[in-house]
Amino acid sequence: MALLAPLILLLAACGAETSPTPLHLPGAPEPASAPAASPTPLPAAEGRIAFSKAHDIWLWEAGADQQLTSVGSVQNPAWSPDGTALAFDRASKNSADLWLLPYPNGPARPLASNAALRVDDNFWEMQPAWSPDGQALIYASDRGRVRTGTLDLAAWRMVLATRTRAQLSGANAYTGGIDYPNWRPASSSEVLYTSWTYLPNDPDAFGQLVLLDTQANKLWPLTERAETAMQASWSPDGRFLAFVRRLQGQDQIWLAPMPLQVDANTNLLDGATLLVAGTNAHPVWSPRGDAIAYIGLQDGTFDLFRQSLDGSMGPGAKPRQLTRGLRVDADSSISWMS
Repeated sequence: MALLAPLILLLAACGAETSPTPLHLPGAPEPASAPAASPTPLPAAEGRIAFSKAHDIWLWEAGADQQLTSVGSVQNPAWSPDGTALAFDRASKNSADLWLLPYPNGPARPLASNAALRVDDNFWEMQPAWSPDGQALIYASDRGRVRTGTLDLAAWRMVLATRTRAQLSGANAYTGGIDYPNWRPASSSEVLYTSWTYLPNDPDAFGQLVLLDTQANKLWPLTERAETAMQASWSPDGRFLAFVRRLQGQDQIWLAPMPLQVDANTNLLDGATLLVAGTNAHPVWSPRGDAIAYIGLQDGTFDLFRQSLDGSMGPGAKPRQLTRGLRVDADSSISWMS
């Protein structure tokens, strides 16, 4: 389906029984593995990192992993601002629903059911992120096709108290639309996401980071066209972005300062810093803003890593491998809470 194009362009997930296949662009050199990690025993990371393994939600805390759900077909966990709940999505054959898991006691429950007998009546709601006040979720959905006829994903908001929905963005037709929308910290109107589109006469879609001001109804591209930047994550103070940049046959982790003002000439790639080369996915910030956690390819499997940051927001010491052979789902986002 066209609406799934952004997900297809992401790294393949690693299942419980098969090894992941690194993304490789035609004509590009083979991607390098993540940098060498620290020797055993593996170090613990501060706080709690939620992730997906075999498409259930797991938790990494104090050097140990713990399974939180057993419903299957779920991914993209996101901590609430107060750490008392996890939002995630669960897919079925022709639809996907948003779920909430009260932490630590559960149980997980769906916020809605988008499955229907007629395929045309099914909807996809996925990739949730919380509003800064914890009162709403922002996510990607094709629900707007009822009104516009566009099948591709757009950014939507759901107010949790009432379950009311509102479409926040449009979508480029026949590209898969947008993915991984999230609010800027301490802002009720600035929304960041990746918009997927094509250049004329080019069969390969590219992802462009976009900032949407929902109050001013203005849309600002943050990265240049034709070069994919995706899976962006705000620093806790909203002043920096960590993101995946597809470059030289790799999916690298980069960091860039967010300018005080954006305009038509803004290009975050001009002032960005390379943090981690290789095949990586879904960087997220530590609660203190002094490190990045991400999914990296090491020894044929995807695992969790931690990259510390120095005072100038560059890479500190070498990345630390937090898990080994855990087979983390690389097509799912991760979330870090104190």
